[in-house]
Amino acid sequence: MNHPKAVLSASLLLSLALAATGVPAQVPTTATIAQTGLGNQAYVEQRQAGEEATIAIVQTGNYNVIGDPAGRTGGVMLSETARMIVEITQLGDGNRLTLQHHEGGFFGFAYLHQSGTGNNTSLLQNGAYESTIRVEQNGERNVIEDTVDSSGELSFRPTQYGTDNVITTSRNLSGRAGLPVYQEGTANRATVRYDNAFYSGMAISQTGSDNQARGSLTLTGFATDASITQNGAGNLALTDIFESGGATTTQTGTANTATVRQNSGANGATISQMGALNMASVTQAGPVASMPNIAAITQIGEGFAASIAQTGSGNHAVILQH
Repeated sequence: MNHPKAVLSASLLLSLALAATGVPAQVPTTATIAQTGLGNQAYVEQRQAGEEATIAIVQTGNYNVIGDPAGRTGGVMLSETARMIVEITQLGDGNRLTLQHHEGGFFGFAYLHQSGTGNNTSLLQNGAYESTIRVEQNGERNVIEDTVDSSGELSFRPTQYGTDNVITTSRNLSGRAGLPVYQEGTANRATVRYDNAFYSGMAISQTGSDNQARGSLTLTGFATDASITQNGAGNLALTDIFESGGATTTQTGTANTATVRQNSGANGATISQMGALNMASVTQAGPVASMPNIAAITQIGEGFAASIAQTGSGNHAVILQH
């Protein structure tokens, strides 16, 4: 008997999860949808479905919809479902999906895959804890959105291949917010903003031309970590950190601009740009000698401008231009 690929993957993930936790095998709540053709729509809702509940959706064709990304309604709704396992696959062009993950969704895992052009993914999470969502889009002009409100220990890892892609995330009480963002292609944009990002994060890597990367961490807790890497031409990178932490920005190409702003405590910004017509600026603050600021700017090419401003005691600044 033939089964959809996503159903087999969800079952395998479930077996591995049970084996790792040592929980006796039980029959979990399972929802499976397979659609082939044009203009199909799917909706799955699980509330208090028990642990290891699974959802597997496969849509093959064009202009299929899982929920309403524009209105952030419908699609896959998860509420008070711990250790949920979700796998969604859309193959074709112009597909859309929405996933909503609400209160009590502990230790969940979701894998969302879209292959084609003009696809759209929208996520809304509230009260999820130690959950991971991975989104992968292959094609052109794809969009990934992520909105989180008071979610703790949650990880979001988007990946896009193609051109004109957009990744936008916004989180409030974000807990373990660490999320690698990877885009490969042309004219990509990545915007990351946390608020109370307790375990912090922000890692953006863009390869191509005309890319933009922006970030902000604010009250970053005790494990701040930030990095932006862009390879191509016409890139722009901005990193904003409010409380403590280090930042690393690397741009290779032409006409790049990098700006890092940090506030207090053990700041360590490093900007490295290779090419022509690059600009770099680092602004840091550190009130005491025990928490010095460290900044280094390296630029290789022509038409450079570099500026470092530091506040506090025991600071270190290095500018290298060749």
